[in-house]
Amino acid sequence: MTAKGFTLIEIMIALTIIALVSLIAVPNITHGIRTAKATACIKNQENIDAACQLWALTTGADSSDVPSINALCPMYIRKWPTCEGKPYVPPAPDSRTVCPNEYPEHNRDATGG
Repeated sequence: MTAKGFTLIEIMIALTIIALVSLIAVPNITHGIRTAKATACIKNQENIDAACQLWALTTGADSSDVPSINALCPMYIRKWPTCEGKPYVPPAPDSRTVCPNEYPEHNRDATGG
């Protein structure tokens, strides 16, 4: 007579292997997600800065004038971006946009951007 199924040792070895793979994979995945969010935030900041400068050139605004979101959308930016749900604040054309969440890794100076 042949027994069907797995022994307790086989199941425990399989679970141990799965746990080890998870310990290796999960930190790499979360690091990748954080890096992708920071990169997207920095690119959004650069796009907003470019739109503000283009707005100033097009309208003849002074470099200290701050455009409204309605002045920039949809003419210069199709849809106003957010960083994890918080909208960016448009800067004056001679200043830089910052992350609304104030995460250090979303700072362009810290990342060389």
